[in-house]
Amino acid sequence: MTETHGQVNDVKQPSDLKQIEQEISTLVAAGLGESDPITISNLDEALSNGWYAWSSTTLNRPNLQLNGFSSAGTVLVVRRIASRVVQIACGASGNRVPHLAVRTLGSSGWGSWYRLWHEENLVKATQVIAEEGTNDTRFMTPLRTKQAITKFGNSFIENKNNGKKYTLHVDDEVYTLRRSKKYGDR
Repeated sequence: MTETHGQVNDVKQPSDLKQIEQEISTLVAAGLGESDPITISNLDEALSNGWYAWSSTTLNRPNLQLNGFSSAGTVLVVRRIASRVVQIACGASGNRVPHLAVRTLGSSGWGSWYRLWHEENLVKATQVIAEEGTNDTRFMTPLRTKQAITKFGNSFIENKNNGKKYTLHVDDEVYTLRRSKKYGDR
């Protein structure tokens, strides 16, 4: 230690260099400071803080649960304690659309992957899509919902008798749907 104007400063000695090298090695092992993170074969085993890479053969990768998610990418592992871990997965389709997903490890094991939505993967329905009513990958604005309702006319379903009877109204015609133990709703 040296003293400068009443302050004590720690000066690293050559014997401390080995410890510094070990600390740097620990950071590199966590995927920091390297150009490429460590590729892991099973994301369930990525439990230590740091960055990891996954490929199309890695087990428990996000695209096994999330359609359209990247088949390869990186995951940031944030660990509070051994049984409380968060994984944030990052990937891209081509060079354009980023994919983000998150999952957690808790007392009952790993949870599911959940996609994080953003303006590139959260796409509004067009009027044609809203009126067709067959696409479930787009979201409906109030305007598109109104357009779809207008397209189908005065159609609505009415629930009566504690969910055991439904009445479908289409313009001036009325249809009754009953719950059946054998066939379910029909």
